[in-house]
Amino acid sequence: VEVYATLRFIERNAYKSFGIDYSFHHSCFCFLQIYIILLSKWHIFLFLRHRDIGISFRTLYPKNNTKHNIMNEKAIIRLVRSATLKINYAGHTILIDPVFADKGTLQSALGVYKNPRVHLVMPISDITEGVDMVLLTHNHIDHYEPSVKQHLPKDIPFYTQPQDKAAILKDGFSNVEAIEESITLGHLTIHRAIGHHGFGQIGQMMGPVSGYVLMSEGLPTIYIMGDCKWEECTLATVEKYRPNYIVVNSGGAVFPEFSKTDGCIIPNEQEVMAMLDTLPPHIKLITVHMDAIDHCQTTRAILRNEARHHGTDMSRLIIPEDGESITLK
Repeated sequence: VEVYATLRFIERNAYKSFGIDYSFHHSCFCFLQIYIILLSKWHIFLFLRHRDIGISFRTLYPKNNTKHNIMNEKAIIRLVRSATLKINYAGHTILIDPVFADKGTLQSALGVYKNPRVHLVMPISDITEGVDMVLLTHNHIDHYEPSVKQHLPKDIPFYTQPQDKAAILKDGFSNVEAIEESITLGHLTIHRAIGHHGFGQIGQMMGPVSGYVLMSEGLPTIYIMGDCKWEECTLATVEKYRPNYIVVNSGGAVFPEFSKTDGCIIPNEQEVMAMLDTLPPHIKLITVHMDAIDHCQTTRAILRNEARHHGTDMSRLIIPEDGESITLK
């Protein structure tokens, strides 16, 4: 209204003040008046419709919240049983070393009790739900067994160490990729780490084994040691990638004929204590691969007993039960 009144005043006094021909410029002022009126009505329309228009533009051009969601996502490790893990990390749900076999349906390592020694504590459908990739440390029967191919889609992305790719393809999985050094999948980077599945003659017999380091911006770094022993090369991996958490297969597995001289083929309770003594105090260990395979001599109870005797800071030593989830901070 104020703008309209101002224009009328200028229109009527233009000739007197500036010598402008009123009749010549009358049409210009009329068009200007119409423009102002329409513009004011359009602003009212926009004001009344701004919510609907906003919704329409958000529908046409949705805001990309992927990075925001990834940055706010928490890393969660769930122990399924023994060395089988389900990890939510960087927008992926990763299944590590899948073993779904029923209790007592796999061969014994020592020729005494068939494996696994315990039942799964959750349905297999719960384990596989949401899984979008598999990560295999090595192809031993207590880390990958025949029933897996019945429960996972054949085209699921399946990542292995180079030596195991052919065997997984032979089992009918079509989307198998060997990780030579590292691979990046969206916000997730996986580095393969070398190691030894024991020393001496038994170490040679056990064949190749790998660990993996999971990294993503804004999330804690996780080093999955696999069945690697604690030695110079695993320490070098820690120094290179500086993980916040290390998942240690700490069952102290043995083969008596060879272990008398060459020791256990994965870390035992003494080795876990040595790790804690060597590592920086901010690094926490998540200990798994216990109480399920007959040649694993270190149990959860033995590990806890050793840790208390050693005077370990138990906030650095996480010993999950089957089915337990750990949210990493």
